[in-house]
Amino acid sequence: MEEEEKAEREGEKPKPQALIAGDGYVQFGSYGDLCVDGDLSECSSLLEQSYGIGLTEEGKECYTLLAGSHFFSIDSIEVFEIVSVADTSRLKRGGK
Repeated sequence: MEEEEKAEREGEKPKPQALIAGDGYVQFGSYGDLCVDGDLSECSSLLEQSYGIGLTEEGKECYTLLAGSHFFSIDSIEVFEIVSVADTSRLKRGGK
């Protein structure tokens, strides 16, 4: 959220941030910060594309921080909530 506010103050357009779901995959971040395959066997991460946490862009940590390598499989995943796109009243900035 700080990045968006800074961009607005400086007259820049903030980077798009999204959760994208397609046939057999889910992608966090418009540019693929985290991609999860439908059967969890072919996942990848490349941080600092949509969401910045202070890493050097496209540095080794961007590929390996989440799972130890750029490509990985997931053994299990926990879902906290699924919200319909039609019901945006529950979605608020900053998770509040």
